[in-house]
Amino acid sequence: MSALKRGVFWVTDIENAELIIAAAECDTEGRFITPPAPEMLADSGREFNHKRVWETLGRRESYNFYPRGRVQIRRGKAVIYCNPALCMEGIIGRVTTTFGLCASNGISSVRVVADGSEHYKYTG
Repeated sequence: MSALKRGVFWVTDIENAELIIAAAECDTEGRFITPPAPEMLADSGREFNHKRVWETLGRRESYNFYPRGRVQIRRGKAVIYCNPALCMEGIIGRVTTTFGLCASNGISSVRVVADGSEHYKYTG
């Protein structure tokens, strides 16, 4: 079983649910257990920033080439925000497993928010 984590992800292959993730272990309130590198975080220092994380990966594509999302944790509840193209059982299952979003890690519910806003649009 994976440890409970929060962070960001990209799906590079929707059919096979292939992910690139940047995450850090957290408690059920979403507080980092081991803080991620500062260059991966937003200016507030509390959330991962997709663009900054992507720059640390050394990839050729733009950070918004692949559909992406994020996992947030608060009060024992998880929310997966993602581009609507990713709201498929296989992908959500993979994200849930990879980020350890389960009862044995103290998570009582997982909610998926299909976010079609500019924030999660992709060009690929």
